[in-house]
Amino acid sequence: MNLKNPKLLIISENPVSDFLESINPENLEFVFTYDVCSSLTDGIEKICSTPYDLVLHINNHSFDPDFSSIGEITSTAPEIPLIIVSDLEDQKITSEALRQGAQDCLVHGQFDIRLLNRAIWYAIERKKTERDREVQKAFFQQLFEKSPLAIVIVDNKDKVVAINHGFTQMFQFKQDEIRGLKINDLIVPKYLKEEATSLSADSLQGSIVYADTIRKRKDGWLVDVSVLGSPIKLQNEKLGVYGMYTDITTRKKTERALQKSEEKFRRFVEGSFDIIYEINNHGRITYAAPNIERITGYSSYEILGKPISDFLFEEQFSGKRMRDILKNFLSGKSLVGFESRVMNKSGDISYVEINATPIYEDGKVIGSQGIIRDITRRKATEKLLLTKTMELEAANQELESFSYSVSHDLRAPIRHIAGFITLMKKNLGDDIDKKIMRYINLIAESAKKMGDLIDDLLGFSRMSRAEMTKIEFDPGILIKELIDEMKPECENRNIHWKVSPLIKIYGDPVLMRQVFFNLLSNAIKYTSTRQRAVIEIKNIDSDPDNNIISIKDNGVGFDEKYADKLFGVFQRLHDKDEFEGTGIGLAIVKRIIIRHGGEVRAESKINSGSNFFISLPKKK
Repeated sequence: MNLKNPKLLIISENPVSDFLESINPENLEFVFTYDVCSSLTDGIEKICSTPYDLVLHINNHSFDPDFSSIGEITSTAPEIPLIIVSDLEDQKITSEALRQGAQDCLVHGQFDIRLLNRAIWYAIERKKTERDREVQKAFFQQLFEKSPLAIVIVDNKDKVVAINHGFTQMFQFKQDEIRGLKINDLIVPKYLKEEATSLSADSLQGSIVYADTIRKRKDGWLVDVSVLGSPIKLQNEKLGVYGMYTDITTRKKTERALQKSEEKFRRFVEGSFDIIYEINNHGRITYAAPNIERITGYSSYEILGKPISDFLFEEQFSGKRMRDILKNFLSGKSLVGFESRVMNKSGDISYVEINATPIYEDGKVIGSQGIIRDITRRKATEKLLLTKTMELEAANQELESFSYSVSHDLRAPIRHIAGFITLMKKNLGDDIDKKIMRYINLIAESAKKMGDLIDDLLGFSRMSRAEMTKIEFDPGILIKELIDEMKPECENRNIHWKVSPLIKIYGDPVLMRQVFFNLLSNAIKYTSTRQRAVIEIKNIDSDPDNNIISIKDNGVGFDEKYADKLFGVFQRLHDKDEFEGTGIGLAIVKRIIIRHGGEVRAESKINSGSNFFISLPKKK
């Protein structure tokens, strides 16, 4: 609608020349243009085809006594204001015209052009105001009806005036079911009545109230809601309350889960043996778990804001060292396994291990977080272990000296025995009694066994002290060399060797030579009763982390229930008269393999051969 230069349509069945001639644009507050129609029919067509800001209908009451033309015009274009100019001055006529939708009613001949001008302005303005009010009403009506929130309007007695679709969806009540009933009696659980009554009272007193609470549906199901209550007032009169409910079930569920998680984390932090802490990029403590009091004697509140270096009893942690550590944090580096001493409130010293990682915010390091672990007991154990290790090393050195001393002292009389037996045989000549010769031979044989036993014992003791030089090598080459060396003692034997290509192993070749020598010697020895001995060496591909070599024979075997004794010193599963030996060879094998970080085991059945497995870690 144009208030500056409005365009009018004048409808009059009588000539309007006199009326139009009275319009003097120079005397008007605003200038309007106009079209003229001589019939109502033409006027209706004009209204439908041309936008007008106002219709001026000059009505002859004698031809239109009931003002039916007004109804036709307002029904055709309800948005265009209408002014009636009547030929009669009658209050009833004016009332009827206004009732039919006219904005104003003037009496022909009783107004000047200025009055008409003012009437036009007011008619257009009133129509515009009415349209704005209708648009606003429609807007708020749709906002009320279409809102996803549950909305209820109650009067000042807390009785329901209206609800929207969202309220029906949330609480399952229909408009007709609850209109006129008290809202708090419908959707408030009994145990929350007092709270709800207080909220309603505050709203009616003019306060905007907000609360997270619980309400119930028609079927009794409880719903977590956020409620907002706002007073409805007209001037100073309190008409009621406008209430909005938002379903916060998901949010509350998330909050409860978060609270449960936080509680679980809090219990973990407070119950942990380790101390969780945070410091800012100035080295000051911003958080410390309550159990820090156990080490420092200070509560977590007492140490907040203090430099962490105040509690670390180390010279290297003060001054430049602390600045260097903080600089490392700011560059994104972590602190791992840093050991320090802590002086507690009483002056006692504890040992701690500190681990920390940087804390980032918007891509920048703002501090660090980590754990402090009390290692006082560990340090005491390490100190004790160091002492024991030193004592053990001293004992080993003494034992080694003793072993060499004993071996020398033992070998001397054995050599004397062997020498005197040789002299005795020489002096007695060939006429010696057979029984005496048998005794002499037994003495010589026992002396030899004693010498072998001393040599094996010394070899066994050296295995735990011998230095290892680990390399990667082919054990197949080493085994073939050993087989060639053993040929003389197998000269009158029928032995079938089955040696498969072997994977390279990582170990000390000298020590591993001793392992394979002992295992192959065992296989040769315990297959001596077989007409055809079969000894097989191959890899077992069953472990991705270890190389496993199998040495299998078809010898006499042993009872597997005694396998745990097999690798012990002097442990023999066969009579010494059946198979010679000192019972130390397999113990040496086990000790060497253990030093390599591997394992050795055996499988066997009596008279069904034996299978020895050595397992060595692969090189990484």
